[in-house]
Amino acid sequence: MKYIIICLAIMTGWSALADANDAAPIHHIKITTTTSITQHVDVIEHALGRIEDPTSSTIRSETPARIRQVMVDVGQRVHKGDTLAQLDTTDMRLAVSAAKAKVSSLRAQAKNQQAVVKRYASLAQDKFISTTMLEQAQTQATALKKALQVSQSQLKQAQHHTRQTRIVAPYDGIVQQRMVASGDYVGVGKPMFKLVGQSTLNVVISLPETRSRHLHQGTPVRLHLPQDNHIIDATIRDISPAIIASSNALEARIQLAPQQGWYAGGTVIADIIVASHPQAVLVPEESVVLRPQGDVVYAVHGDHVQAVPVSIGIHQNNKVEIIHGLKAGEVIAHIGAAFLSDGALITVKQP
Repeated sequence: MKYIIICLAIMTGWSALADANDAAPIHHIKITTTTSITQHVDVIEHALGRIEDPTSSTIRSETPARIRQVMVDVGQRVHKGDTLAQLDTTDMRLAVSAAKAKVSSLRAQAKNQQAVVKRYASLAQDKFISTTMLEQAQTQATALKKALQVSQSQLKQAQHHTRQTRIVAPYDGIVQQRMVASGDYVGVGKPMFKLVGQSTLNVVISLPETRSRHLHQGTPVRLHLPQDNHIIDATIRDISPAIIASSNALEARIQLAPQQGWYAGGTVIADIIVASHPQAVLVPEESVVLRPQGDVVYAVHGDHVQAVPVSIGIHQNNKVEIIHGLKAGEVIAHIGAAFLSDGALITVKQP
């Protein structure tokens, strides 16, 4: 009997040892950790803009004539008042001479008629002529006076047309296009040159109607060319008063001083700063995990983690803004957070 009890004890010990060996080992998930930080964050709307030159204009002929000489060419810088082209003045000079001759003739006739009126007035007072003759003389004097005024206006017009034969630059700028050559005949309104002022530049940004609610006068914008990362800080000067029907977009305009390498018609990348969060709590994107109950981060407590529900804001530079649920300075799971669950055991490894 004693022998049997000893055998049963030995067998029971072996069974317990076997059960201990067969038990599943405790699993620790390897992760790296990070600490939530505070940082100034700008809420940005990205958009494309186009560069416009508000002073760009097409210079047209104001009088019909043949071009005698073209003074400038494409790419040439000109100053206000510089001669761009000279038209033939033969017809205008002849018109001026004819107008001057007519003015001189009518002035002499009007002077002589005024003398006649004066003499007739004296004779009529003494009853030597009828008042009808005096009135006729006065009417003739008035008609000559009006004709003289018309001729003087025609002379001024002829002189003005003569001055218009000199095509001048209306402002400082660069000749972008020359559309005529010496010997061409131009009529009224014929395009001759296209001039770019480059005293200021406008950047026009189009935003869809649904994204335009944040725009207002003075909104800060960061601008740069697609091929250049040099940032220019600016503000929105004005906004179109209505939605553009063809594109369902709202246009915002920014005025800039001339910039190196910025040309009218070019494309600009615009980052519109619609809001600023000076003390935003940020964590890496990998730390935020989507679970059935929503977004969570895993706070590290020794050898295990705790799921913390969070509300997220903007994504920027591989980081996520935490609006609610987490404070700055808390240690959370980083790489490997996607494999965790609430209460999971962890082993922290160096990144």
